[in-house]
Amino acid sequence: ALFGVTGTGKSEFVESLEDSGANITETLTVRTTKFYIDKHKVFIHDTPGHEVAEPIREEVLSDVIKNDFVGVIILVSNGYHQRDGIVDVELLKNQKDFFENWIDERRGLEIDFLASISKSLRLSSIKWVITLVSKADIWWGEKNVRQQYEKLAYAKKIKALIPKATHYVIPYCSTIEPFYDFFQPNTFGRKEETRLQNNFFNTFVDILNRK
Repeated sequence: ALFGVTGTGKSEFVESLEDSGANITETLTVRTTKFYIDKHKVFIHDTPGHEVAEPIREEVLSDVIKNDFVGVIILVSNGYHQRDGIVDVELLKNQKDFFENWIDERRGLEIDFLASISKSLRLSSIKWVITLVSKADIWWGEKNVRQQYEKLAYAKKIKALIPKATHYVIPYCSTIEPFYDFFQPNTFGRKEETRLQNNFFNTFVDILNRK
């Protein structure tokens, strides 16, 4: 199952899988991606990230428990959540303090979001959790991004929720697109995008092949 706060890029991630030949089906509430990696049949359920969609996420998580899924993917984006209508873009563009505070708040939401799926995660028998750090084309030049998800508050929350699961942190780029069409500080090109996508697939295959 695929989870993440609204604006982290879940739909773009699923579309990048489609580009690699995955089969996509959709309902009004959940988009399901079905594909094979090596001998493994993989289902990724893309659930809405906003608060009112919590019952939908609970339903998908119940499915995870019932069908003994082996892992979940949680999409984060180092605070660069983009969703039309939730922020004054001009303030983001022109006031540095406002921009930095807003991004910090979004990073906090990524940790808070884990609480909304914590009950079901504790009941599940999943063996692994992948935290996929999307929008690498935007945050690539920042220091300690992976450390935030591997060692600091976010990682500690994951460990507390599902202590027996192995936690992987993988950087990713679904598409190269400036944050709210104005902020993209790095010279990040298609070569880097392809490299990160290939790294995810290779790592994912390795995870699936482990007993």
